[in-house]
Amino acid sequence: MFQIPNELKGKILHATTTQNWHTIKEAGFISTTPPSLLNSNPISHSFITSMNGICLFDFRTPNAKKCDTLFSHVPGISSQNETVWLEIEFESIKSDFWSAEQVVDEWRNSSNPHKRCYLHAEGACFSDIPISAIKAVMIYERTQDKFNPFK
Repeated sequence: MFQIPNELKGKILHATTTQNWHTIKEAGFISTTPPSLLNSNPISHSFITSMNGICLFDFRTPNAKKCDTLFSHVPGISSQNETVWLEIEFESIKSDFWSAEQVVDEWRNSSNPHKRCYLHAEGACFSDIPISAIKAVMIYERTQDKFNPFK
């Protein structure tokens, strides 16, 4: 069975590419409607993005390991050599946050259960997340199979 890396356990995180991380820094926030999403086909949007939410990984509980499809994204996005992990401060997003278990409940009760959802692992935020809410930035480098602080 796959395991959540220790560097990610117990945290709320947003995963992105290095290119998108630069866009986030320039904008000053993680957007609910990033340019990369606006240029994509809505049919391919995940359950959360189809509701204009930001996909977050909620690794605060051990249930995340139940989702095998999650490991195409963890520890790094399978199509990328580098994945930037942004640790999010819960207190700054709690009023607009759905936990991984809340997402599961909403997904099961939705009219779009065919939309992709990382069950028991995917949380969501339904407002832009300011840079000030980011506690730490790590980069996972696939060729080295390790996490490093992002500089």
